[in-house]
Amino acid sequence: RFIAFNVPQEREQFKEIDTKDVKIKKAFDSYNKALIFQNKGKYDEAKLLYEEIMKSDIFEEKLQKVKNIQSSPIHLVHFVVLKNYAATLEKENRIEDAIEYYEKAIRIDSTDTNLWYRIGELCQSNSYYEKAYHAYKHALDNSNTNISLWKALTGISNVLYEIGDFVTCLKYVNKALNINSGWVRGIWIKYDILWEFTQNLSFNSTLPLRCTFSDIQEFNNKKDQLKLLFKKYPEETKKRKSECFSKLIHSCQDLTYPLDHDNWKELGELLLKIYNDLIKKKQEVESCVLAPVKIVFISTNIPTKSPSEVSNSESNEETKNESGEENKNVLNDKKRKRFLITVEDTKNIR
Repeated sequence: RFIAFNVPQEREQFKEIDTKDVKIKKAFDSYNKALIFQNKGKYDEAKLLYEEIMKSDIFEEKLQKVKNIQSSPIHLVHFVVLKNYAATLEKENRIEDAIEYYEKAIRIDSTDTNLWYRIGELCQSNSYYEKAYHAYKHALDNSNTNISLWKALTGISNVLYEIGDFVTCLKYVNKALNINSGWVRGIWIKYDILWEFTQNLSFNSTLPLRCTFSDIQEFNNKKDQLKLLFKKYPEETKKRKSECFSKLIHSCQDLTYPLDHDNWKELGELLLKIYNDLIKKKQEVESCVLAPVKIVFISTNIPTKSPSEVSNSESNEETKNESGEENKNVLNDKKRKRFLITVEDTKNIR
């Protein structure tokens, strides 16, 4: 870089800072104009200004993480422009694009509870229940007022009810009802789950962890009263959708397990190992709903002998092995059978 003759380097550094500050100031000026248009309902004009800001030099700079964006003008301008641009996209009913830009904004300031909640609402309305759960959970973790806590609890309760995770759902419904005992939707969800439970006591053995005998007794005693309440608020009594997993977004992980010998014993042991691996993975997450597991066999040489035939053949094999080392080497050199199990990444399912 060339430095002007007889000009101290410190002055050049200040000049750079001034230039950057001027660009940020211009961006804020444009942002304020866009905000005026947006508040007046002139979303096209606002959107053009936001796009103009996002094409400027300051948006090319990679931002480092900061604890408080209010203390960093460049972080702040990135955040407010992305967030409000997403709002204009939402007005155009471009929900997927709006979610994308809201997520860009939340990566700059992950403490914005209202923004997390809005992302959750949009994902839920678009049936992206997994992403909605994550957003509501972040909103819940960052809540510092009763209002934000309440909103997050209601959102996460509805999502868990939709995906059929009744055990975890009851946990959050009970928390929400402790804040507002008159929440009709929460009452309906709770008693819809209890009704299912009382009709089929074996449908989820872990459900009693979230409900007590007094809950079931209260449910039975208040049936008529609850019917009147739900009749008064029919919009709060919508049943969950049957095809709730149709739009779940999972990141898949391919796991390959070796099957060394084509016999039922080793295949059974391998399947038990896979099952135990899945159970351990399930315990790492809060939700009791596991993603579907897809098993694909790479080898077509699957054992077709019955367990008794396998036992007899194994005995004969052992006898043959004793007769010579050569047969043993042949067995050891058999082509290894492998199959692939595609496991949905349950860390994302909440």
